[in-house]
This record gives sequence, structure tokens and C-alpha cells, in this order.
Amino acid sequence: MFHDLKLGDERGRLCAVARYDLLDTPSEPQFDTIVSLLKTIFRVPIALISIIDDRRQWYKAVEGLPIAEIPRDAAFCNYTIQSADILAIEDTTLDPRFADHPMVTGAPHLRSYLGIPLTSPDGYNIGTICILDMQPRTFGPDDYATLRQFAAVAITQFELRQIASRDALTGLATRRAFIEAAERELSRFLRHGQPVTLVIFDLDRFKSINDTYGHGIGDAVLKSASAACEAVKRSEEQIGRIGGEEFAILLVNTGLPAARIAAERFRSAIEAATIEARPDLPFTASFGLAQCNAETADVATWMDRADKALYRAKAEGRNRCVTG
Repeated sequence: MFHDLKLGDERGRLCAVARYDLLDTPSEPQFDTIVSLLKTIFRVPIALISIIDDRRQWYKAVEGLPIAEIPRDAAFCNYTIQSADILAIEDTTLDPRFADHPMVTGAPHLRSYLGIPLTSPDGYNIGTICILDMQPRTFGPDDYATLRQFAAVAITQFELRQIASRDALTGLATRRAFIEAAERELSRFLRHGQPVTLVIFDLDRFKSINDTYGHGIGDAVLKSASAACEAVKRSEEQIGRIGGEEFAILLVNTGLPAARIAAERFRSAIEAATIEARPDLPFTASFGLAQCNAETADVATWMDRADKALYRAKAEGRNRCVTG
């Protein structure tokens, strides 16, 4: 199949996982419905849709299991995403890969599994759809065909969800999608204390560019600046367009010292960017940084701190990064 060549590209796969921005999101009815239908059609006690990152299998939708995630190296589906098609295990006790698995030898005593990779249009297995039973099962062509249809529906829903969360001009996350991501990172910080820094930046003197050269050139500048940021963005970093010429970045697992270096990476990329229609037109951006801390009550407070740092960057001469 066309995506066989992508199976060994783990970095690209993780970028695809990040692009869909599904991890740790609330339940959504379209995915819950798929899982419910799987249970009914296959008459199994467990069905799920999962996303797999570098360390865990997280359940976007699940019925029949009281957990939200498991370590990746303990997941049956870790084998599934390394294949091009369906993985069928009719009796786990007879399969040397799974016979000694804790969920086979102990509760819930899984005995059969049928799973298929969820493959992005560009060929990366970002997760799975699967069903599980506490009894051995025999699977056949009709079962495989049905599971493939559900996988196609799930990927279509992923794509529609992504389109709705992307800014039409730049392709970056919308303000709403970015704030939802920031809320998840704030929640993770409050639970686990893992560092995360918010960066807000906007394009310097952008109104003057629009007034002087027109909105077509202004749009080209926005697109070029966004593309420059995407080109230097790391897989775990998230960027959104939160206003006309205002953008924001989430730097996860990143304290202020490393965040300053990251912000400079984005600042330099924008400064070096050009547009085809006016390659001689310079444009820059100013950046404000705020690390999440114990006094961060909500995302609005966090963004306000980063905004104040951004204002200082502009007051100090623009085209620079300032910490709040």
C-alpha cells in the first residue's frame, strides 16, 4: 500500500499526530458513536479509537475499559501501527507476542483482538481502531471489510475536525483551537508540574504594510511569516493565529531559558522571510514570553502576561523577544 514507505519514519509520524491535535481532547460525539457502533456490530465488550504518540496509547473514544490511556510499550495497538493493514489475534494465549501480557494473564483477561491503523492521507499511522473480547474469536473477510470502513470514517472525521480548527489564510490553528490547546497544557501543568511557556507575537508595523501596499500584500506577508514559523517548528510545538496579525506558540516541556532560544528561532525565521510579489519588502515580529506558574489561574491570565511582555518588546524597539 502507498503508506508502506512511511512506516519507518517515526519523526514524521509524531509530526502527523501533533498536526491533528487530538491528544487529551474532550470526548466528541462523532467518535463516541463510531465506538458504540463497533461494539454493537461486532458484539464485543470493548471497542476504542486511539492515538499513539511516542510514549502512550491514548483513547479518543472507548467503551468497555475504565482507563484513558496505557503506556505505548504495553499496547496491542503498538504492533498495529507498525503494519500496513489489519492485525488479527484470534487467541492471545496462543500468540507469543501477547500470551504473557498482563491484560491477558490478568484482568480483563483479553483473549482476542482485531485492529487497524488509522492512516493519515500523507501515509502516517497515527492511531488505531480496534475491538477486543474476553473470548477467542474467529475473524474473516467480512470483519476486515467492516473495520476498514470504520477506519475510513474515523480518518474523514479527523480531517474535517482539522479543517474546522485551521485558519483559512495561514493554515495555523484558529484562536479557538489554540486556546483549547493552551487549556489542556495548563491543566497538565497543574496536575504534573511539567513546564510550558506561552509565546505571543505579532508582525511589526503591519497596519502600515496594509495601508501602503494593500491587503493582498498584507495577506502574503501573513502567509509567509506563518510558513516561516512552520518551517522551523518542532513537532511538540503548537502555533496559532489568534488575531489579525497576532500569533501564539505553545512550547511544551519548556522553561524560560529554552523558551527564549525557541522564540529567537521563530523571530529569526520571520526576519529572513520574503514574499514573491515584493521580495524587497522587509517585515519582522516582536515576541512576548510567559512561563506557566502557580499563579496562572486561567489561560486568559496567562495570555495577558505574554501580551504585556509583547508590548514591552515593541516599546523597546520591536523585532525582539521579551520575557514576562
